[in-house]
Amino acid sequence: MAHITGLVLACVLGSVAVVAQEPSPPAPQPGGSSTAQAVGSETVISPVQLGKNVLHDQKAIWTFPAKAVRGKHWKPLLAVALGTVGLVILDPHIEPYFHDQSRFSGYKTGPLRGRNTTLAETLTPVAFYATGLATHSPHARNTGLLAAEGLAGAQIVCFVMKQAVGRSKPSDIPPDGNLRDTWLKYKGGLTNGGSFPSGHS
Repeated sequence: MAHITGLVLACVLGSVAVVAQEPSPPAPQPGGSSTAQAVGSETVISPVQLGKNVLHDQKAIWTFPAKAVRGKHWKPLLAVALGTVGLVILDPHIEPYFHDQSRFSGYKTGPLRGRNTTLAETLTPVAFYATGLATHSPHARNTGLLAAEGLAGAQIVCFVMKQAVGRSKPSDIPPDGNLRDTWLKYKGGLTNGGSFPSGHS
């Protein structure tokens, strides 16, 4: 357990040590231009602005289908839709390989899986923000807040989609279970927290 905790901390703190350093100011331009000073400064993002950014991101995500219906961005939408349909069709055929727990025991997959990966993803923005507060670095604080914004945006979409499709987690299916019947499985009004074919279940 100690080596797993150490590895997670090394990932989080190592990334903070690399990125949280203040960027060196750009060299002054000939003629005494004030542009270099403006480029070297960075406006600090407030936690209130973070909340507004997350809401703005969600608006763009959930209004995207209406834009696609009007003919905007239909090529990438078609590519993603076809890829998703392909994964759903292939899932019952490729899932048995991954469903075999003996192939993916702890020593083969390593310590960065499941809860440990979630901890690393969650603690990294916190570590950046805390480092920025401690070192008075707007760059590090903004990095932490922007990472938290991305994480929050992804988790909101992930939660809503999991509740909408109601797929059983592969681990919920017995070894000899039917892998074709895993969709729209609801419990108590909500789904059982399933994942997409390539989810981290």
